Amino acid sequence: MTFTCNADADVYAAVSTGTGFAGTTVKWNDFFCLAGEFPYLGDANGDGMDDIIVFTKGATNDVHVGLSTGTGFLGATKWHDYFGLNGETTL
Repeated sequence: MTFTCNADADVYAAVSTGTGFAGTTVKWNDFFCLAGEFPYLGDANGDGMDDIIVFTKGATNDVHVGLSTGTGFLGATKWHDYFGLNGETTL
């Protein structure tokens, strides 16, 4: 996974083939993780697929999740309001 975390806020994925990765330039999501936000991967809904998760930090301190479809990610949905405050470590 690559998060640009800039004004483009793109997410790219390379899928495992079992011996390497394929599709290094395939965009899986548009507009997720702006500058200053902290992206992560994790199975947020328990379906066995990694989802994209971002902590906004700053003034909002929100958590947004983009659920995996297996070939992309759904649009970001706020899962928590005011979590992961400045000075706290998000893992």
